[in-house]
Amino acid sequence: MSDDHVLVLVDGHCSLCKGWTHWAARRDAEDHLRFASQQGKTGKQYLEDAGIDSNQSVIVVADGRSYTRSRAVLEIVRVLSWPWPIVYAAILIPWFIRDWMYDVIASHRYQWFGREENDFCEVNSDIDHKILD
Repeated sequence: MSDDHVLVLVDGHCSLCKGWTHWAARRDAEDHLRFASQQGKTGKQYLEDAGIDSNQSVIVVADGRSYTRSRAVLEIVRVLSWPWPIVYAAILIPWFIRDWMYDVIASHRYQWFGREENDFCEVNSDIDHKILD
């Protein structure tokens, strides 16, 4: 993976995460994003090497830094095609409010959106080059 790519580590069994992955990948016109399941080989290795708690539902690695929770989501929309980078303005909301909202959704994601037994790596061919094992 090159330095100009943004690595997105998601819960591979989360239906919301799977949907978000597909949504974001299709809006990544400049091909910045690469996705990996936290349960997959790439995801496990990165989490282990970085010493990151895998209980986060999304982790973003960009410019040598790791972001979690609401900041991770904002870092993703930041690199998407217009008009989605406008959402990055939510960075002005205090982090503890953003993270609280994120935590509410994350703690109910299986209940509200479902849990899949299969990992999300089963994708459509139009975005499979963005998925890392």
